[in-house]
Amino acid sequence: MEERLKKLARRRRQSKASYARAVLLEHIEDLEDAHEAQRILRRVRAGKERTCTLEELERRLGLND
Repeated sequence: MEERLKKLARRRRQSKASYARAVLLEHIEDLEDAHEAQRILRRVRAGKERTCTLEELERRLGLND
């Protein structure tokens, strides 16, 4: 893993620490997004959150031209 990190960081002209920090931050953000999506899905299934079709959204936003 250390060697892979070294190669990837070198390709991006970053230090290993800087590259690892950026990758970790991106992964944490992805996990947060996934948790939020799961929370919203639970609300939808419980009837506490509404959904709409793309067509309905476009109509609401005046984009159906």
